[in-house]
Amino acid sequence: MRAVPIGTSRLHEPMSLLPSEDVGFLGCGYVHTSGQVLNLLQVLAGERQLTPSEARWFFRRDQTPPNPFSMDLWQAQHRLDAAVERMRDTWTSSNACFIEICSPRSYRMGDLHVQGNPNIDRNVGYAEIWKQGYYLTYEPDLDVKMFDESVDEIASNLSAIFDLLARHERSAVLMGHLVDPNDPHPGRARNNANLEEAFAATSHGAVAFVDCSPFVAEHGFRVLEDGTVDIHHLPWEALDAFAEHLAEVARSIAG
Repeated sequence: MRAVPIGTSRLHEPMSLLPSEDVGFLGCGYVHTSGQVLNLLQVLAGERQLTPSEARWFFRRDQTPPNPFSMDLWQAQHRLDAAVERMRDTWTSSNACFIEICSPRSYRMGDLHVQGNPNIDRNVGYAEIWKQGYYLTYEPDLDVKMFDESVDEIASNLSAIFDLLARHERSAVLMGHLVDPNDPHPGRARNNANLEEAFAATSHGAVAFVDCSPFVAEHGFRVLEDGTVDIHHLPWEALDAFAEHLAEVARSIAG
């Protein structure tokens, strides 16, 4: 099995601990929503082309060490196309995906789901823009629509994702955000509940849903050097077990 991780550092960090021959990193940063995942898979499968003006808002420069961001994704068309082709080569050499959907908050430019806080031009703290959105503040002319995906919209996106995976003979493991079941973050718990409901309502084929909460219950969240708790990530010492659990689930459905 060789798998492509699609999500954020919550997924990319543990995946980086698996043998390199088992994981194909895309080098295109992070995605957060079901709409972004669908659009990225369409790009990987050659079912959607991106222009440089779209790519600047679609890709966000983020990375774990084995997954360095390809700056060519923000360049002229020929360099963008070459970078996407390298991503497609990674996709082609895989037979599975690990997918993280950690938020329903979507930003749509036309029919493309773009980053909620793009960083091609400026690095803005999330606390500064989460209420009214980056685009209304800095790029109002783009007419980006901000909304929360409903369960029906998530289910529709998941259905399209699963259809694409089936056409290309890929299995997948799907996860939501990290939630402490003993002290659940309301928004993240709601995201995971909606995601699981949408998954259950969808014909998903060779896709398994993984509830991450038992790992949070057992290991807690990461404690930083200054003693603050990072509620976005599992502790470093829990990542090996989490990565192996995800890989085991993936192997069980790969056939």
